[in-house]
Amino acid sequence: MADAPAPRAGLVARVARSNLFRGTALLWTGMLFSKGVAFLLLMWLARLYDKEEMARLQMCLFIIVLAGEAADLGVSAAYIRFAGAADAGAPPGPGGVARFALLLKLAFGLLVLLPAALLAPEIAARFFPGVAATAPVLASLVAGLAVNLASLAGAIFLTWRMIPRDTAINAGASLVRAALVVAVVLAGAGRAWQPLVYAMAVAPVLALGAAALFLPRGAFRGAPMPKARRREFLAFASRQGPADALGLLAQRAPLFILADSAEAADFSTAVSLSLPLLLFTAAFRNAMAGRVSATAADADVVALARRAMPYLLLVTAGIGAAFLAADPLMALAWSEKYRTAGPALRGLLAALTVLVLDVPLLLLLYYRKRSSLYLAMNLFWVAASGALAFAWGNTHGAAGAAWALAAGLAASRLLGLALLPVFGRPRA
Repeated sequence: MADAPAPRAGLVARVARSNLFRGTALLWTGMLFSKGVAFLLLMWLARLYDKEEMARLQMCLFIIVLAGEAADLGVSAAYIRFAGAADAGAPPGPGGVARFALLLKLAFGLLVLLPAALLAPEIAARFFPGVAATAPVLASLVAGLAVNLASLAGAIFLTWRMIPRDTAINAGASLVRAALVVAVVLAGAGRAWQPLVYAMAVAPVLALGAAALFLPRGAFRGAPMPKARRREFLAFASRQGPADALGLLAQRAPLFILADSAEAADFSTAVSLSLPLLLFTAAFRNAMAGRVSATAADADVVALARRAMPYLLLVTAGIGAAFLAADPLMALAWSEKYRTAGPALRGLLAALTVLVLDVPLLLLLYYRKRSSLYLAMNLFWVAASGALAFAWGNTHGAAGAAWALAAGLAASRLLGLALLPVFGRPRA
């Protein structure tokens, strides 16, 4: 009698054994380490500086992140896709794709950041009233350009299966940034926040230099991309990049409304406390999205989402526990003066819950190649949460802005579900 066939491995076991999942786990661990070092650093600084000074520091940090994302415009994601196809034998080869991506990075960087640099005095006057902030704004923009270029290096490391090297560079950069900030504080720079910005802006530049030194040989060698492939590259980047940039802008837009105030400090510290769960959600979504790319029908996507749902609900339960303990968590992490940010943390955790439960919808959009609907959803999210944050932030401060973010996100996802039957049908 023939032996019974071995039972098929479960979804989580199969994903855990895949190179994609291991790579995603390593990337997430590296990001968590870097963000963890930054988080501990900010915890220390929050006990030394007033809320207003922390708000200015957090605003400059957001400028760095936003400048890096806005100048990318999906180029790094497009490189990963097209370089992977080139590595499988499609012309022109990964080196030609890398050169085209670098050219776009430099062009987009100058297009986005040069006007912002020229407007630095106006930005400083608008969002940092009454203080000298032009130089910190310029330093933040330069650091944002370095982050933008370094993201291409990270994409090259990922494509060439050198994830540990990229993780080590990012971890080293985070430690260097922490050492520079500690040195500035211990050197007796007073309680001025500007030197802290300069110290933090140096780290991305050093990381870019290290990445350039350790890039694989031949990363930029190869025939140039044909015109048809360049058009495909630009089309893919134009669909993916703006959607991600809009999502980032929506998450931090209230900082512009609450600029240079204690309420802005409450909001930014609450965002920092919720970041580890956000990173885990993004990593889990990426791993699942990679699994979906090989499926053949909507039923497979639905089955995958159903199997993933228990794990998403487990994360949601953890968010619920943090929701109940928001006030003491803020006091424990940032000091007693930030206990008032508990309501803002609750609003951000509500938004994070929507993002966790949103994973099945995004899986379906990825599979159906309907990133344009994802872009429309995030555009609505920015508009709705911005309008609500302007109204609620002026009356309820950081808590109002955080709940506006959650309400705008929920409304955008409901809109996406409503439009899915019409605009989310599978693309031929």
